[in-house]
Order: sequence, then C-alpha cells, then structure tokens
Amino acid sequence: MKKNVLLILIIISGLISCDYYYKAEIKNELKIPITLKIKFDSISLHKYWSNKSYMPFLRSYPNFIGIKAIGFDTINLVKTYIIKPDSIFPLESGTSPIDFELFENLTMIGKDTVFLKNKFEIDKAFAIDDNKWRKLKIK
Repeated sequence: MKKNVLLILIIISGLISCDYYYKAEIKNELKIPITLKIKFDSISLHKYWSNKSYMPFLRSYPNFIGIKAIGFDTINLVKTYIIKPDSIFPLESGTSPIDFELFENLTMIGKDTVFLKNKFEIDKAFAIDDNKWRKLKIK
C-alpha cells in the first residue's frame, strides 16, 4: 500500500511540476506553397551564444523532421523555406515565453507578400490561441 501511495505522489508531483511549453508557428492555409524567408538577428545570436559559433544552430534550424531549407545566405543570415499547403512551420518553441528575439524580420511570399520588418511587427502578427501558443495563419 505504501508503495502505491508513494508511486502516485511521485507521478502527481511530476505532472504538476512540469514547465509550461510555448510555441510559435506559421500555418499555410493557402492551396499553394508559400516561401518563408527568415532573417536572423546577428546581435541576438552573438548575445545568446556568447560570441561562440552559432552556425551549427542556424544550419539545423528549426531542427524538426521533414523541414529543410531551400537556401541559406550565411553572410546575411537569411534562411529560405517552402511551406506546403495546409502545413505548419515551427518558428520557435521552448519553456520560455516566445519573444522572437532571434529574428530580425520575416517574409512570406504566396498570393501576396507579407513582410514583418522587425520584432514588434512579428510579435503583433502572431495571435495567441487558447493554449497560449502563438500562430500566424497565411490565408
């Protein structure tokens, strides 16, 4: 009996002590692919990587299965992706609230072009859903 109570307490404490998970994603609701260009902020990258090389991070970004860049300008720190129709691109995620700190600007090219020229515009464009996740829907 003591073992069962202890096991239940461990499980409950594990469940309630979990950090909240945050994410921001771009959803292509068009019937055509869209091109996403991400310009990374070199100042923020230098700050977070303490002047160490952040290129391994950028080369693997966003590090999700099935998502590959179609271009990477290593001088200007711009990565280009194709987001298929009815697909989602995971822009940012983690246990800290989303702040879009690593991005200088975003460009989405589909039927129209959407250019978010700074962190403020990026932040403003992403709606918060019921889970407190950030979403930008391209329609």
